[in-house]
Amino acid sequence: MTRKAIQDRLTASFTSETREKLRRFIHREYFAVHKRLSLKQVKQRTEEWIGEGDKDRDPSISVIRVLLHGMEFSFVKLQSRTHVYMDPGLCKLQANFLRIMKELRTQGNLMIWSCDETWVHKGMRPRIGWQDMRAVKQPLTFLKNGLTAGNSAQWKKGERLVIVACLSYEGFRCPKVWRTGRVDDGGDYHAEMNAEEFENYIETVFIALRDEAQKEKKTPVLQMDNAKYHSRVRDKMPCQNDRKEVMSKWLKDHKMPCPDSWKKKEMIEALKQLDRRDYNVYIVDEMAKKYGITLVRTPPYMAEYAPIEYGWSSMKKAMADVIDTTDDGAVIRTKLIDWMLKFPANTASQYMEKCKRSRIDEGGISFDPRQLTVEEVVEEADALIDDDDDDEVFDLEEMSEMSVEF
Repeated sequence: MTRKAIQDRLTASFTSETREKLRRFIHREYFAVHKRLSLKQVKQRTEEWIGEGDKDRDPSISVIRVLLHGMEFSFVKLQSRTHVYMDPGLCKLQANFLRIMKELRTQGNLMIWSCDETWVHKGMRPRIGWQDMRAVKQPLTFLKNGLTAGNSAQWKKGERLVIVACLSYEGFRCPKVWRTGRVDDGGDYHAEMNAEEFENYIETVFIALRDEAQKEKKTPVLQMDNAKYHSRVRDKMPCQNDRKEVMSKWLKDHKMPCPDSWKKKEMIEALKQLDRRDYNVYIVDEMAKKYGITLVRTPPYMAEYAPIEYGWSSMKKAMADVIDTTDDGAVIRTKLIDWMLKFPANTASQYMEKCKRSRIDEGGISFDPRQLTVEEVVEEADALIDDDDDDEVFDLEEMSEMSVEF
C-alpha cells in the first residue's frame, strides 16, 4: 500500500465530526491568536477536538501527523500576509475589484494587460532548491576536498535593476529595465521609481494597448496597483494635516473665500464643504481616459489578482539559469528583456486565467456591495499600505499548485 493510500485510509477512519472539530480547533486556538502550533500540543488537548464517534480513541502524535496531512495541512514556510483576508478595508477593496472585473467581463471582448514593477540583482536565487545536507553539516570538510559548502539562496549582491512591464495573454508587453547604478541594499525598490518616470512609461503602454485593441476590435483594460507614483494628483486638494499656508494658497488659487484673518480651523471647515472628487485629478487615470483605456486598480497585498506577479515569479526563478556571475548590469538588462520577449504565450495565458478565477467562488465579490470611486480606492489603499514594509510579496509559485517551468 502506498504512503498516500495509508494516509487516506487513516484519515477516513476518523469521523467527519472529528475532522471538522480538529480543523476549527487549530484555527481558533492557534492561527487566529498567532500561537505556535505543535503536534504535542494537539495531542495533549485531544479531548477538545475529538468527536463523539471517536471518543474511545487516543491518537498518538504519529497518527495526528498523518491525519493532518490527510486533511491538507502541511508543515511549510509560512506566508506573512494571511492577515490581509481578515482586514475589512482590504476585503472592501477586493470586493470592489472583483465586481468591476466581473462587470467588464460580462460585456465581453476584452484585451486585458496587467502592469507592475519589480527589482532584481544578479545574486538573486530561488529560496527553495536542492541542498546537500551533509555539506551544510560539515562545510569545512567539503571545502577542503574541493567541493562547496552547499547550495546558496544568494551568492552576492550586485547592482539593482528596476523592471516595469505588462503581462497579457500573449506574454510580456512593453518591458523596460532601469539600471540604478547602486548595489542592492535589501530595501524597498520604490525609491528608484518616481511618478514622472512611471507616467512617461505608462503613456507608451496606453498607446500600445489602444492600438492593439483597435486592430482586434476589443475593449482595452489595464490592471495596476496603488503604488504612490501610480496615483499622483494634479493640483491636489489639501487635507487637514497640511500647513495653513498650503490650505490658504489652494483656496485662493481656486477663487474661494479665504480671508487673511482665518485660522487653520476655519480653512479646514471650508475644505470639508468640498467634494475631493470634483478637484483631485489623478494624472494616470486622466491619461487612461485620453487613450480610451479602462484602468482598474488591484487591491493592496493581494498579488494573486495581478497576473504580472506570476510572471515576475517565473522570471526570478529563471534568473539562476539566465544570469552568469560575470554579468554586469548592462548584460543582465539585455538578458532579462530577451527572456521576457520570448516568454511563451501559453504560460502567460495560464497566469491570466488563474487570476481571472481567483476568489470568485469563495464569495469575495459579495463582501461589500458599495461601489468605490477612484478617489476612495486610492485613499483606502493609502491608509492600509505600510510604506515601511519592505518584505517581498510571497512567492506566488510557491503558494499555487501550478508549476510551470520556462
